[in-house]
Amino acid sequence: MILSRFHEAARLRELLDMEAEVSAGMLELLKQQTRLLEAGDAEELNKSLVESARLMGKFDGLHQETEPLMQSYILYLGSDGAKEDKQLEAAWQRVTELLGECSELNKKNVAEAKEGVQEYVRRIGSLSMKRESLGRYAQPTGDNSAMFDKKQ
Repeated sequence: MILSRFHEAARLRELLDMEAEVSAGMLELLKQQTRLLEAGDAEELNKSLVESARLMGKFDGLHQETEPLMQSYILYLGSDGAKEDKQLEAAWQRVTELLGECSELNKKNVAEAKEGVQEYVRRIGSLSMKRESLGRYAQPTGDNSAMFDKKQ
């Protein structure tokens, strides 16, 4: 299927603009998640992650419609006399840039979250050892006065 320059190109630009809007929203959520990770606000972070999942689902739905049109556009560009659609190319570039930013920030956030989990595990382990030590001191020792009785 060869991409008609008017109808399908217009729809593809529209879809790419929507993908860019959703990607920008995901980027803002990732920035928010960075701040929440730094603040240690697990409850708000969870809410933000739920919203991110919703936006990713929305993006995936858009992309299912965008992908075949993009493939048609690529085929069109390979045909004789094809002219590049500057607006479409700019929209696609914008989506690509936003997704790249999202990917980089997400990698940093995941590393930060892993570090936070490891820190909690270390703290829990330390608290457990402290509790065990305190428990030993609190245990009844029995009557060990015979050890100190010099008469024996």
